[in-house]
Formats: sequence, C-alpha cells, structure tokens
Amino acid sequence: MSGSNPRVVLDACVLFPALLRDTLLRVAEAGLYEARWSLEILDEVQRNLVATGRVTQERARHLLDAMTRAFPEALVTGWEAALPETRNHPKDRHVVAAAIKARAQYVVTNNLRDFRQRDMPPRIMAASPDLLLVSLLQERPRELLELLRRQAAGHIRRPISLQQLILGLDRAGLSTFAGVAAEALWVEIHGERPKLPDEVRAKLDQLRARGKAATPAEQLDAYRAVRAARVLPPEAAMFLIAVTLDDEFFLDALGEVPELKPVDEQLRKLEKAYGLKDDEYWPIGEAPEEIEKVRAEWEAVAERAKIAFFRSRGESELATLMEREPALYEQLLEVGRRYFHGGEHLSVLLQ
Repeated sequence: MSGSNPRVVLDACVLFPALLRDTLLRVAEAGLYEARWSLEILDEVQRNLVATGRVTQERARHLLDAMTRAFPEALVTGWEAALPETRNHPKDRHVVAAAIKARAQYVVTNNLRDFRQRDMPPRIMAASPDLLLVSLLQERPRELLELLRRQAAGHIRRPISLQQLILGLDRAGLSTFAGVAAEALWVEIHGERPKLPDEVRAKLDQLRARGKAATPAEQLDAYRAVRAARVLPPEAAMFLIAVTLDDEFFLDALGEVPELKPVDEQLRKLEKAYGLKDDEYWPIGEAPEEIEKVRAEWEAVAERAKIAFFRSRGESELATLMEREPALYEQLLEVGRRYFHGGEHLSVLLQ
C-alpha cells in the first residue's frame, strides 16, 4: 500500500467495534487516508450496534450523525450504477460498487472471504484493517505514533498508556499493527530494535557462514529461533519461515507431487495443439479458456500439496491459515516482507 492519502471504502464490519472504529477514524481525520462509505454501510453499522445491544437506537443514530458531520466528503452516492461491474459475494456487492463510484484504491474489511481478490475490479484491493494500518505506520511512523498517544490520552473512561492502547488493539484483532507499533515505540524510546539473544545471533551467524551450502533445515531452525525469541513483529518472523518453506517446496518437493503429473501432461498436450513452442507461453489470463482451466487446476493441486508440505514440516498453524484464509495469509506475508525493506534477510536481522 503506497502513495499519499489512499482512498478507502470502510466496510460496516470495521466500523462496528468501538476501538477499531475510533482508531480508523482518527487516522483518517489526521489525513493519512481518505475514508469513504455509503448510507447502506452506515445503516448496517447502526443495525448491528442496536441488535447486539451495544447502544440504543438513539445513541447509534447520534454516533453516525457525528461521523457524517466530521467526514462530510466520505458519503458515496450513486453507487447503484456500478453494481453490474461487481463480482464478489452478492450481499457485499454494494460495498465494491461504492468503491468503484468513489474511485477508491481499497476496500477495508474483516470479511475477506466475501471480497476475494480475483473477484475485485482492477486497481481496487480488498485489505484487512491490520494491513491498512501497518502500511500507514511503515510509511509515516512518527505521525501515527503521535496519533496513538493522543488516542490513549483521550480514552473515554480515563487516560491510558500508549502500551495499554497497543495491547487493546492487539486484543481487538489488530495483532500485526500492534506488533509493529510496539516495535516502533521501542525504537523511538531506545533508539534501536530489540536485540537478538546471543544464542539466536549465533545461529544466524552460522547460517551466514554456511552461505549457499546452508540446508533448508538449517534455515528453518534459525528462523524458528528468531520467531521464538519474539524480537520481530510476528508477521516478519512468519515471512522468514514461509519463504524458506516455499523455496524448499518449489525447488525440491513440487516435482514429486504425483497428482500434478497428469495435469502437466494435459497442459503440454493443449499447448502443443495450439502450436505453442517450448520457449513460448501465454501470460496469465490471456491463454485460451481450456488452457486457463487446466492452469487453474494445476495451481489448485499445487496449493493443496504446499499446504500438506507445510504441515509435514511442523507448521500446521501456517498451513491452516493458508487453507482457510488465503487472502489474509498473502496480506500478512506482504506485511512481513515490508519489514525487511527489500534487503537481504540475514543482513537485516544481524545489523
């Protein structure tokens, strides 16, 4: 998520929890992104607040009136004309239509299953609030930390510390953001990242000394030690382990998946029938329909095999996340990747 002031449609589910709503709206008010919603989204928020007994009908109406007064530019109208362009889950198509009408870059939701990226229009990404806030924190850390300080000081019942607020955000489901914010706070106070324990640094030094001769098992052992030391944001540690297992799977294990062989043969036969040479290929989405179907089957088989491979290497939690919440899995990987800022992983860890 890059660029200044991205435009974001906020789904009802991220405006329902009080702490998450307060955080998202404060960040928007500070000008770090442009918030957008429709009357349909606000009506859903109101219904859920009242139905769950959080507030009375009158209090809910007062809350939404205050939101519309604070963000008069946020209301999206005329979105109905964009409905034919939407392909996501029918009950949530009005949200994507609002994003199209608003020319938003993102739909922020906790319900990524109903906003699968392959169903989203071009140039609009479905993202979790965790990803939005982490991306903004990475781009503008000082502003966001100061904003969180003001949020903690203005807590509705009594002022709380910034650390208490971060813990509350973690409990509210913003675990990645809370982890990155806690590290940013540590760096601001101490002037450096949390230090690696000596035994973990020794493993990493040994891994660097081994260079290309290091085995996947040695890499995995070292990165699991980093994860256990809890000196990185959890998604940065997740990224190290996932990338290591990805490399091992695609380099060593993929060719041994028996279910892929008939799909490979079918794909080669089709490509030959269409006159494709060995050094030629169609970009994704541009091949004939029957080839695209076989490609999709190949990817599905490979993905199931990769999930099984992760489990066989003792990473059942990652495998389950990949299986049940693939969009969230990819977004968390992206958050972890950004921690290293494109640098060589060991160099960043040992600096």
